[in-house]
Amino acid sequence: MGIDIEVGKFLFQIAQFLLTGGIGIYVYMSKKNTVTNDRISTMEENFDRKMEVYVQRLVKVETLCDKAPTHENLSDLYSKINNVSDCVSRVEGAIDPQFKAVNHTLGIIQTYLLSNGNIK
Repeated sequence: MGIDIEVGKFLFQIAQFLLTGGIGIYVYMSKKNTVTNDRISTMEENFDRKMEVYVQRLVKVETLCDKAPTHENLSDLYSKINNVSDCVSRVEGAIDPQFKAVNHTLGIIQTYLLSNGNIK
């Protein structure tokens, strides 16, 4: 019978060791999951804060884009610029011969003044 008690003590110690080891592994794994969940929660909070900032920035950009000229606005502007260009070309064409005449007259006056009033 002495041997049976020793074997029983030994088996009890093995069972106690395995149970303690199992509890240790369970605590480690549950703690690891808790830490992981806490980290994920922190990351989600940071992400939400950053997203709020990005949403505000995006709203500002969209507001500015709404105020930007459209293709239709630019088309109207280009046609008006082309009309002004045509008008300037017509005015330039009408004034160019007059400037040539004025230039010729000024040349005659200059020649007269340089020759001390002597007409050749």
